[in-house]
Amino acid sequence: MGSSAFFIARGFRIPVPEWLAPLATFFIVGYFFFKSRWQTRKAKESSRLAEG
Repeated sequence: MGSSAFFIARGFRIPVPEWLAPLATFFIVGYFFFKSRWQTRKAKESSRLAEG
């Protein structure tokens, strides 16, 4: 749920806790950060195997 979804929900008077938007952002960014690290390690391992 992106930050714009929080603004839309608030516009329709749907109660959204103040802490929910930063928490969702933290988890989304963290997920893609660790996914990127995993892909980088995977690419390094496959390039090492191809060299040797």
